[in-house]
Amino acid sequence: MANGLHQSYQSCKDALTTLHSAYPNQMNDNVIPHSASFMRQMNLFERKDSGPVLEREPASVGTRAIIDLTKSLLKKYDIQLIGSTEEAQPVDSINNASGKPS
Repeated sequence: MANGLHQSYQSCKDALTTLHSAYPNQMNDNVIPHSASFMRQMNLFERKDSGPVLEREPASVGTRAIIDLTKSLLKKYDIQLIGSTEEAQPVDSINNASGKPS
């Protein structure tokens, strides 16, 4: 998977070509682009202003790329998330009497 890709930088294009050559059948089609939203996840001066891009900027290009990558990995490795299928157990059935996950 390519991370931090900036299409206008030749070095990024060259790196992507190298990755595809070295790992022809292992590359994920999704690319995480260079995005300012990733840099805004961390505020060194105010901790309360820090947080994951998925929560802070849900409509950003970076968030969309992360969601698309996540979906593709779930599909590729046939991972089922609790609550995503009819066969999933209700949350109450996986919690013990204290209400904490077992």
